[in-house]
Amino acid sequence: MRLTINDGKAFTRLFDTVMRFTGGQMFENVLCTVDKDGKLLLSACSVESSIIAQCHNVLCDGSGSAIFPAKSVSALLKKVDAPIHIEFKDEKCIVESGKCRYRFAVPPVDSFPDMSGLHSGETLCSVKTQDIAKAILFGGTCATLKNEYPVYIAGVHINTSGNIMEIASTDTNRLSVSTIGCSDVVGDGIDAILPWRVMKDACRVIEQFQDEEIRITEGKGALCFTGSDISISVRRLAAAFPKIKSIIPQKQDALAVCTILRKELLGSIQRISVVSTKDTGCVKLSPDVDGISLSAAVEGACEINEFIQSDWNGQSFDSGWNIDFLSSGVSAFDDDVLELFLYGAEKPMIIAGRDESSRLYLVMPISLSSI
Repeated sequence: MRLTINDGKAFTRLFDTVMRFTGGQMFENVLCTVDKDGKLLLSACSVESSIIAQCHNVLCDGSGSAIFPAKSVSALLKKVDAPIHIEFKDEKCIVESGKCRYRFAVPPVDSFPDMSGLHSGETLCSVKTQDIAKAILFGGTCATLKNEYPVYIAGVHINTSGNIMEIASTDTNRLSVSTIGCSDVVGDGIDAILPWRVMKDACRVIEQFQDEEIRITEGKGALCFTGSDISISVRRLAAAFPKIKSIIPQKQDALAVCTILRKELLGSIQRISVVSTKDTGCVKLSPDVDGISLSAAVEGACEINEFIQSDWNGQSFDSGWNIDFLSSGVSAFDDDVLELFLYGAEKPMIIAGRDESSRLYLVMPISLSSI
């Protein structure tokens, strides 16, 4: 089996996408397969994920499968000029560029993990490519990257109801939720928790899909996101996600609503965090004339108070919040104007875009006595 690569940059870019998605967590090799029609596929997998990508504009002579020693080949391809010839022969990978020739020993094909069933399941629904990537990134705001208990806090929950897909995460102190439309929903749709550390990388791959829509399919113990040229699967977490509907208060029940510019609020939070994180990590939010004030202090050392012009409608009361939770929530939005829905000093706050109802961030309060 021999490959001729005329666009080295495009091939290397795709090769790196395949290799990096699984992160070399278990198998540091990429499987190269050429079918009888001359279609070239690159595959990689780890314990939690797998990927298959079709590579175009590569001339294939012969069919079969062979394994790339991924890191060595990737580093080499970045340093040689096209056209590049790659031949697999006698358990060797031979790379030729101009008058240069490189040989790598390759493991036998049967040492590569069996990926059958991961990418060929039933289609559960279809979604807009850019919608799903943005929704997952926002919905996973509250997930942790570590394996912790309860298991669901390390995952992002994907659930469909009718033609609506909800993506959410929580660390028990805060909650992020995003919703998007979906189509061609089959049966009961989707109810799955996927590991956040994998889904963050999955979003970067999904954003490279050239398709307007992608299919979400059921794999063997996994969910699969499939476009015309790339398919990625992510293993489900064995956990149940909390029933979040019951803990999200209605916006119309808020005791006060603050409408504020996101950029000004985030800038103020970042400045206050210089003081606040050194002590308790808390910030006090108070209504003020024509706006709100944010304050924090380190006893006997310093204090900071910032005023932000905004619209405050409703009752007046002080409330306390974790500065890091507040910062990550506000940072997750890309709206110019945010609305803060407050329900009392001892109740959660909801942050949402003023003109965007598909995303919300809920955070629990901190006792004012700790500020």
